Amino acid sequence: MDKFNETLTDATLIAVAKLLGYTLVTYEQSNVQNKKTKKLKQVKIPDLCTMLGVKCIYPYEMMQDIKPRFFYPVTSAAKRTWAAAFASSKAS
Repeated sequence: MDKFNETLTDATLIAVAKLLGYTLVTYEQSNVQNKKTKKLKQVKIPDLCTMLGVKCIYPYEMMQDIKPRFFYPVTSAAKRTWAAAFASSKAS
């Protein structure tokens, strides 16, 4: 993807977020926060969000906010093993 289309896509995401009151979640770091770059090479999503008043957070912050709970599928064999272990501990 070329830089023009990438910037257009970023601008579209930010415009929709502003219009609908959404928060953007991105791994991009603000050029202001990125100490490695000496001059502004390209505008990053967090910089545009700040300029336009759109809330922008990192994925780690999102996970802290929503406090997700993860459930993993359990196979039938695991269920039988757990049931047998529970039954033998109950019999003791």
